[in-house]
Amino acid sequence: YIVSNDRSHRNILRLLSGDPEWCPDFAHGREFKLSVEIIVCDAFAGYDTAARLHNEEAGASQISLARCLQHANRLVIRSVDNMGLDKIYLKLTEEDFVKFSEKLEAYAKEYDLTQIDQNLLKVRYYIEALYRIEHFMSDQDLECNEENIIKEKRHIARKIMCEIFALSRESIKLAGNLITRTMKNGRAHYECRNPGTWLQALCYLLNSERDFMTFTKRTDVPLTNNLAERMIRK
Repeated sequence: YIVSNDRSHRNILRLLSGDPEWCPDFAHGREFKLSVEIIVCDAFAGYDTAARLHNEEAGASQISLARCLQHANRLVIRSVDNMGLDKIYLKLTEEDFVKFSEKLEAYAKEYDLTQIDQNLLKVRYYIEALYRIEHFMSDQDLECNEENIIKEKRHIARKIMCEIFALSRESIKLAGNLITRTMKNGRAHYECRNPGTWLQALCYLLNSERDFMTFTKRTDVPLTNNLAERMIRK
């Protein structure tokens, strides 16, 4: 692992070059000594710029980004709390976590929850489910079938992530003109006109959809970069 609290693209390229004295203004013509395949990171633009410049260099091995789900989780939890849905979520997940969908359906009919309310509660639930899957794998003493079990759990995680994005897109459509959609670096980019709302949390997820999926494709990629953050604090 390489850990640094400087998220500028220049520092990231410097780390990849293996030369602490290099002050890059651009990547062209530079040999990257470190063979890094994945950078686990948040959505800070410096990572995208560094990865793009690195990957444009002739002969450089391609780097993929894996977004840390913890940052998205914080935004979603804050949104659920701000919309007054936190107590409902706790009520629906207590006692029997796996029956959440069944209990949500019954609760929504009785108390007339909006579709957006239901979608946001589901996104909150699915993200927590992903953490539970990760904790299961880290807590188990997996023996001969370790690789197969991890692959199976990542396959389940991929389905969950796809459902999170589907719910996010549905909710953004329901929001109407509160969201603007443009193309940025060949990808759809969503911006909300009311920062700090639940829309910002879902835009955050959708804007890095491909990078959030990285951990579901590789058994060696973690769900978050919490380990790196803990190392920086030491």
